[in-house]
Amino acid sequence: MELKDIISLAAAVASACAAAYAVYVARSAVRAQRQDGKWAFNHDLLARRTELLASNPELLRLHGISPEELAEDGVSCAEFSYVQLHMDAGSAYHRMGGNTTELTDVRKSFLRNAKVRLIWKKHLRAGKFFNPSHYATAVDKFIQKLESSSEAIVEDDNRALAKRAAAQGDSK
Repeated sequence: MELKDIISLAAAVASACAAAYAVYVARSAVRAQRQDGKWAFNHDLLARRTELLASNPELLRLHGISPEELAEDGVSCAEFSYVQLHMDAGSAYHRMGGNTTELTDVRKSFLRNAKVRLIWKKHLRAGKFFNPSHYATAVDKFIQKLESSSEAIVEDDNRALAKRAAAQGDSK
Protein backbone atom coordinates (compact mmCIF):
# COMPACT_ATOMS: atom_id res chain seq x y z
CA MET A 1 0.00 0.00 0.00
CA GLU A 2 1.36 3.36 -1.00
CA LEU A 3 1.52 6.43 1.18
CA LYS A 4 -1.27 8.19 -0.76
CA ASP A 5 -3.53 5.13 -0.15
CA ILE A 6 -2.79 5.22 3.58
CA ILE A 7 -3.52 8.96 3.73
CA SER A 8 -6.77 8.44 1.81
CA LEU A 9 -7.79 5.62 4.15
CA ALA A 10 -6.95 7.72 7.25
CA ALA A 11 -8.96 10.65 5.85
CA ALA A 12 -11.93 8.35 5.18
CA VAL A 13 -11.77 6.92 8.72
CA ALA A 14 -11.49 10.42 10.21
CA SER A 15 -14.48 11.56 8.13
CA ALA A 16 -16.53 8.57 9.27
CA CYS A 17 -15.64 9.26 12.92
CA ALA A 18 -16.53 12.93 12.54
CA ALA A 19 -19.86 11.99 10.94
CA ALA A 20 -20.64 9.51 13.73
CA TYR A 21 -19.82 12.13 16.36
CA ALA A 22 -22.02 14.71 14.58
CA VAL A 23 -24.93 12.23 14.63
CA TYR A 24 -24.35 11.62 18.34
CA VAL A 25 -24.30 15.35 19.13
CA ALA A 26 -27.40 16.00 17.01
CA ARG A 27 -29.34 13.19 18.72
CA SER A 28 -28.31 14.48 22.15
CA ALA A 29 -29.42 18.00 21.23
CA VAL A 30 -32.78 16.77 19.92
CA ARG A 31 -33.30 14.67 23.07
CA ALA A 32 -32.47 17.64 25.31
CA GLN A 33 -34.72 19.94 23.28
CA ARG A 34 -37.56 17.44 23.55
CA GLN A 35 -37.09 17.17 27.32
CA ASP A 36 -37.02 20.96 27.70
CA GLY A 37 -40.16 21.27 25.56
CA LYS A 38 -41.98 18.72 27.70
CA TRP A 39 -40.83 20.47 30.85
CA ALA A 40 -41.90 23.90 29.56
CA PHE A 41 -45.32 22.56 28.60
CA ASN A 42 -45.68 20.94 32.02
CA HIS A 43 -44.59 24.19 33.68
CA ASP A 44 -47.33 26.07 31.82
CA LEU A 45 -49.85 23.59 33.20
CA LEU A 46 -48.38 24.02 36.68
CA ALA A 47 -48.89 27.77 36.41
CA ARG A 48 -52.52 27.17 35.47
CA ARG A 49 -52.84 24.85 38.47
CA THR A 50 -51.53 27.62 40.71
CA GLU A 51 -54.22 29.98 39.37
CA LEU A 52 -56.90 27.39 40.07
CA LEU A 53 -55.62 26.78 43.61
CA ALA A 54 -55.61 30.51 44.31
CA SER A 55 -59.23 30.89 43.23
CA ASN A 56 -60.42 27.53 44.61
CA PRO A 57 -58.52 26.79 47.85
CA GLU A 58 -60.57 23.63 48.44
CA LEU A 59 -58.55 22.04 45.60
CA LEU A 60 -55.61 21.91 48.00
CA ARG A 61 -57.34 18.94 49.65
CA LEU A 62 -56.51 16.91 46.53
CA HIS A 63 -52.85 17.39 47.47
CA GLY A 64 -53.37 16.45 51.10
CA ILE A 65 -53.46 20.03 52.38
CA SER A 66 -56.47 21.67 53.92
CA PRO A 67 -57.05 25.42 53.89
CA GLU A 68 -57.57 25.07 57.66
CA GLU A 69 -54.10 23.55 58.02
CA LEU A 70 -52.62 26.50 56.16
CA ALA A 71 -54.56 28.88 58.42
CA GLU A 72 -53.19 27.08 61.50
CA ASP A 73 -49.71 27.75 60.13
CA GLY A 74 -50.58 31.42 59.63
CA VAL A 75 -50.54 31.05 55.84
CA SER A 76 -53.29 32.32 53.56
CA CYS A 77 -54.19 30.45 50.38
CA ALA A 78 -53.01 33.47 48.39
CA GLU A 79 -49.61 33.37 50.13
CA PHE A 80 -49.36 29.65 49.50
CA SER A 81 -50.16 30.10 45.81
CA TYR A 82 -47.69 32.96 45.47
CA VAL A 83 -44.86 31.02 47.12
CA GLN A 84 -45.68 27.97 44.99
CA LEU A 85 -45.60 30.04 41.79
CA HIS A 86 -42.37 31.76 42.86
CA MET A 87 -40.70 28.42 43.55
CA ASP A 88 -42.04 26.94 40.29
CA ALA A 89 -40.52 29.91 38.47
CA GLY A 90 -37.21 29.26 40.20
CA SER A 91 -37.37 25.64 39.15
CA ALA A 92 -38.03 26.70 35.54
CA TYR A 93 -35.13 29.15 35.63
CA HIS A 94 -32.76 26.49 36.88
CA ARG A 95 -34.01 23.81 34.51
CA MET A 96 -33.92 25.96 31.39
CA GLY A 97 -30.77 27.87 32.33
CA GLY A 98 -28.76 24.79 33.17
CA ASN A 99 -27.72 26.22 36.55
CA THR A 100 -28.72 23.36 38.79
CA THR A 101 -26.66 23.95 41.90
CA GLU A 102 -26.64 27.66 42.77
CA LEU A 103 -29.72 29.65 43.72
CA THR A 104 -30.08 33.24 42.52
CA ASP A 105 -29.86 36.11 44.98
CA VAL A 106 -33.58 36.74 44.44
CA ARG A 107 -34.44 33.18 45.46
CA LYS A 108 -32.10 33.32 48.46
CA SER A 109 -33.67 36.56 49.60
CA PHE A 110 -37.13 35.07 49.22
CA LEU A 111 -36.12 32.00 51.23
CA ARG A 112 -34.92 34.16 54.12
CA ASN A 113 -38.58 34.71 54.98
CA ALA A 114 -39.65 32.25 57.70
CA LYS A 115 -43.12 31.83 56.22
CA VAL A 116 -41.68 30.97 52.80
CA ARG A 117 -39.45 28.33 54.40
CA LEU A 118 -42.41 26.88 56.30
CA ILE A 119 -44.50 26.64 53.13
CA TRP A 120 -41.61 25.03 51.24
CA LYS A 121 -40.75 22.47 53.88
CA LYS A 122 -44.19 21.55 55.16
CA HIS A 123 -46.41 21.90 52.11
CA LEU A 124 -44.46 22.12 48.85
CA ARG A 125 -41.39 19.97 49.32
CA ALA A 126 -42.95 17.16 51.33
CA GLY A 127 -43.67 15.29 48.10
CA LYS A 128 -46.86 17.22 47.48
CA PHE A 129 -45.78 19.70 44.80
CA PHE A 130 -42.07 19.24 44.01
CA ASN A 131 -40.38 16.11 42.76
CA PRO A 132 -36.76 15.48 43.67
CA SER A 133 -34.51 17.64 41.48
CA HIS A 134 -31.24 19.53 41.60
CA TYR A 135 -33.24 22.71 42.22
CA ALA A 136 -35.21 21.24 45.14
CA THR A 137 -31.98 19.91 46.64
CA ALA A 138 -30.34 23.34 46.28
CA VAL A 139 -33.31 24.97 48.03
CA ASP A 140 -33.21 22.38 50.82
CA LYS A 141 -29.48 22.88 51.32
CA PHE A 142 -29.81 26.66 51.38
CA ILE A 143 -32.61 26.47 53.96
CA GLN A 144 -30.62 24.04 56.08
CA LYS A 145 -27.57 26.32 55.95
CA LEU A 146 -29.67 29.40 56.64
CA GLU A 147 -31.51 27.87 59.59
CA SER A 148 -28.32 26.54 61.11
CA SER A 149 -26.84 30.04 61.04
CA SER A 150 -27.80 32.99 63.16
CA GLU A 151 -28.91 34.96 60.06
CA ALA A 152 -32.35 33.30 60.00
CA ILE A 153 -32.79 33.79 63.73
CA VAL A 154 -31.86 37.47 63.50
CA GLU A 155 -34.27 38.06 60.61
CA ASP A 156 -37.10 36.24 62.39
CA ASP A 157 -36.35 38.23 65.56
CA ASN A 158 -36.38 41.51 63.59
CA ARG A 159 -39.73 40.59 62.07
CA ALA A 160 -41.16 39.74 65.49
CA LEU A 161 -39.87 43.04 66.91
CA ALA A 162 -41.42 44.96 64.01
CA LYS A 163 -44.77 43.22 64.62
CA ARG A 164 -44.61 44.03 68.32
CA ALA A 165 -43.75 47.66 67.60
CA ALA A 166 -46.64 47.89 65.11
CA ALA A 167 -49.04 46.33 67.62
CA GLN A 168 -47.92 48.76 70.32
CA GLY A 169 -48.34 51.66 67.92
CA ASP A 170 -51.89 50.51 67.12
CA SER A 171 -52.84 50.28 70.79
CA LYS A 172 -51.77 53.86 71.55
